[in-house]
Parts: sequence; structure tokens; C-alpha cells
Amino acid sequence: MTDQGKVIGQIQLFNFFNHNTCAEVGYFIKKTYWNRGINTKVLKTVCRFGIETMGLERIEAFAHVDNIGSNRTLQKAGFVKEGTLRKRFEVKGQLYDCNVYSFVKDNLEK
Repeated sequence: MTDQGKVIGQIQLFNFFNHNTCAEVGYFIKKTYWNRGINTKVLKTVCRFGIETMGLERIEAFAHVDNIGSNRTLQKAGFVKEGTLRKRFEVKGQLYDCNVYSFVKDNLEK
């Protein structure tokens, strides 16, 4: 993601599985660009590209349970929360819970 030629964030599809019909999405944006709807807009675009162009059926995302902004971004982009994975991610030696979300082909707005 860029703003006036400066990199302000990143989004990527990765961890392809199930014969390349499923993938995981990850993203970040500089704090000075939070709460502007940028991640939501870009996430919707990447999901549409992944499904329509790459042939994905399912895109997964994980968000730390306490990361309100990321959880909200996923929901606004059309992802559905499937549950919480306990002690799923390690950060600086401590394990944290995360919410798992999915965006499936049926979620795509026509």
C-alpha cells in the first residue's frame, strides 16, 4: 500500500493449501493511517482478486483477540468469525489467543 509514493503498509495472500483453493491473508498499515478505512478497502480488493482471478474458494485471517481494530477491519471487509484459537501465536515468549475469520466465495458481493 502506498500514499503519494510512500509505502504505508502491506497486504499479502500466502500459505496456499487445498490444491491452491485456500489461502491466508495478512496485512499491516502504519499507525498514522489507522481508522481511515484503508485496510478494509484494500482487503476487499485483495479478496475479490483472490477469488475471481486466482480461483480461491476460501481466504483465512487471524487476529489477536485484543486487537479491536484488526477484528473490526476483517468484519467490515465481509469476513465471518469462525471461533477463537487458544494460545495460537507466540510473541516474545508468551502465547496469545486469536480469532479466526474466513471469507469464502459466497461472501463476494456481486
